[in-house]
Amino acid sequence: MWPSTGCPKAFTLIECLVALGVLALSVVLISPIMETSQTLSTKLAQYGDQELEVALIQLEYELSELDFAEVQGNTVIFYDETGRKAEFKVVNQTFIKRLNSGYHPLLTKVKKMVVEKQESSILLTFTFLDGGVRCGKIQLPST
Repeated sequence: MWPSTGCPKAFTLIECLVALGVLALSVVLISPIMETSQTLSTKLAQYGDQELEVALIQLEYELSELDFAEVQGNTVIFYDETGRKAEFKVVNQTFIKRLNSGYHPLLTKVKKMVVEKQESSILLTFTFLDGGVRCGKIQLPST
């Protein structure tokens, strides 16, 4: 049964145009936000690559004064000229160098690290908290 006016209830043309206007305005306002989000995502990925590159350069410098000993699980062990043990491993989501009681962070936001000893190098595969996976290779000095 119809209301007393005799017309079915429906949206008017004005109401439909207002709804379309609001929708169009929403799309116009959201599109720059999406572009900015994509740009920031790309820059953050580049920053992660740069951070790894700096960490590997720093690691290479640190290793220039150490002698390789062994790989134990996901820990790489070196010794300095006085026989002190230096360990490189992930602790509390940070890739660190531990020499005696010293603690030197090299790379942050690391979920896990896999170490693979190769013939004359060590392959480090880092999995980061954001899900990214990056690899680095450290050449061992020939003996």
